Amino acid sequence: MRRDVLLPGLMACLAFRLLTPLSASEPTPWMGPVPEPPPPAPPVEARKVASDPLPASFTGLTLYVIGDPSEEEQLFVELINRARANPTLEGQRLRDLTDPDVVGAYTYFGVDLDQMAADMATLSPAPPLSIHPLLTDAARAHSEDMLANSFQGHTGSDGSSPGVRITRAGYTWNTYGENVYASAKSVLYGHAGFEVDWGFGPDGMQSPPGHRLNTHSANYREIGVGVIKGSSGGVGPLVVTQDLARRSGLTPFITGVAYYDFNENGAYDLGEGLGGVEVQVSGSSYYAITTASGGYSVPVPGNTSPTVTFSVSGLPDHTVDVTVASLNVKVDYVPNYSPPVISGPPTSTVGHPNAHQFTAVGGATDYEWEQATRQAFTGVEGAENDLADMTAQVTAGYEVVTTETKASGAKSFHMAHPNAADQLLEWQRVFRLGPSSSLQFMSRLGWATSRQVARVEVSVNGGMSWETIWTRPGTGNGGQNSFSAVNVSLAAYADSPAQFRFVYDFTNGSYYPQTSGGVGWYLDDLTVSGAEELVSPESSTLGGNEGFTFDFMPMVEGDYSLRMRARVGGKLLDWGPPFLTSATATSLALRVDGVPALSGGRVIFDLLITSGAPGNLTVERSSSPRGPWSVDATVTIQTVQAGSRYRVDAAPGAGSAAFYRVRSN
Repeated sequence: MRRDVLLPGLMACLAFRLLTPLSASEPTPWMGPVPEPPPPAPPVEARKVASDPLPASFTGLTLYVIGDPSEEEQLFVELINRARANPTLEGQRLRDLTDPDVVGAYTYFGVDLDQMAADMATLSPAPPLSIHPLLTDAARAHSEDMLANSFQGHTGSDGSSPGVRITRAGYTWNTYGENVYASAKSVLYGHAGFEVDWGFGPDGMQSPPGHRLNTHSANYREIGVGVIKGSSGGVGPLVVTQDLARRSGLTPFITGVAYYDFNENGAYDLGEGLGGVEVQVSGSSYYAITTASGGYSVPVPGNTSPTVTFSVSGLPDHTVDVTVASLNVKVDYVPNYSPPVISGPPTSTVGHPNAHQFTAVGGATDYEWEQATRQAFTGVEGAENDLADMTAQVTAGYEVVTTETKASGAKSFHMAHPNAADQLLEWQRVFRLGPSSSLQFMSRLGWATSRQVARVEVSVNGGMSWETIWTRPGTGNGGQNSFSAVNVSLAAYADSPAQFRFVYDFTNGSYYPQTSGGVGWYLDDLTVSGAEELVSPESSTLGGNEGFTFDFMPMVEGDYSLRMRARVGGKLLDWGPPFLTSATATSLALRVDGVPALSGGRVIFDLLITSGAPGNLTVERSSSPRGPWSVDATVTIQTVQAGSRYRVDAAPGAGSAAFYRVRSN
């Protein structure tokens, strides 16, 4: 990973000048960590081995298992198969990327993006790759080795080659190729690094582009991707190994991914995988169940035209007719997603269970619902309580709360880059936004280069994903010498529960590493106007077969927000829209008047209203005083005297205990 370069005299003087303070009061920028290219791909290995047939199916269908790829590993496979299907279009996508980390690598290596796209257009389309669990095992083991021993390369710390590791995992290969990248910043960054094959060759690309050629080789039929998260000695934050291979004697695979396209971009993304979907293929002795990340494969006979059927609870079966020659075929399943929507009374009664309903989500195994109190927010966060309301993910060694520079009060927040790592402050408050909501804060970005960027992000799905709503890059000098007011409209997120975080970002190039006064980003007086704060959240889990109802029982008067989310394949999905309700105490009091009478197998008793005005009366029944309770459709309620006396006529049933309760809505 380390690259030492001996500079000639003039350049050495310039480097010395860069690292030497210009004065005691003026900070000096340093060069930050530079992008590393993936190491050159090793030669493709091939050998002749006996056929490695699929497991025999003895009775009925046999489940074909691809293992447990993580979402990051599945996303790598999806990007690879997308690129193999249309190399020309993939080259155009890569050329037009705006991701700052990827663009920074393009700039550092001097990639000729037009030439890259032209080179990609010369590649022939290739069939999709099917995930094999043993290749995944081999890839993960090598990624773990690189992270644990802080290196990047194709030779393991024990001297093993890729072929040895793949064989050790139990995969009988007759050809393989390997890509590794020990310093990928994201899945997209790693994919671009392999496809563009950036490096120190002509036009900013490695020559030959071994990773790209591996990715697009039609010789490979299967793949395993190992992604390990972590950082150690310049390695990370994503350490990636891709092992591509082929066995002898394979039939084709129908392979793909099932997912909910939450962001409606027509592609699989992190967090979208739909697990637990059964995949049946006519004419095959195998079937599949999609993994938690959504992937599947089914071996099929060649030269056939099977029907693929996707089945999952809560959704109608989906069928696709395909034609299979001798190569793999990709078939994805992307059902329409409808979030769980809550319905119920606009006003709830304090101290009583108030029945609510919600709509089902296909594939859900259970649900989680949350109640939170809504109250107008008028507070101002100025670091006066230190980090009591903030979660800080910052580099150790400097004070995030400072008293030396502030817009008001005694303190403010301060973020700097002592080691070029991103700094983050997440505000631990949740707001329900309205059409006039806005975020206001005082900001001062002092000494910072253009690669040091102050950024504010919002999340409306509980922190699962974040969107940038404001940025300010450094100026390369002293920047702002006083605080300025920032006002960001939040109208686009009206009716959403929102969280905010403040990020002091560094991409690449030079940066100011000092943490002294005037260097970095200062924040003060954070507030959100025109919004409610959601406080005291409480969540409960519901089974997937509980009739899609739940009881909301507030204990105090006030305004509440209720929301629901589904769990699919062990993974919680995004929250559905909030349902707003108000809770009020009732002065209604009633009692049974007299002794219940039995007549013709029915029980009859009178309810006497002793105070308050009843609404619609409903009688619920249970076999136990502890519940569960359900509305008894056999009960009739007769008005004897409106507002004061009602007669209940019920059929308890022979030989069984019956308990009744009366609800007024």
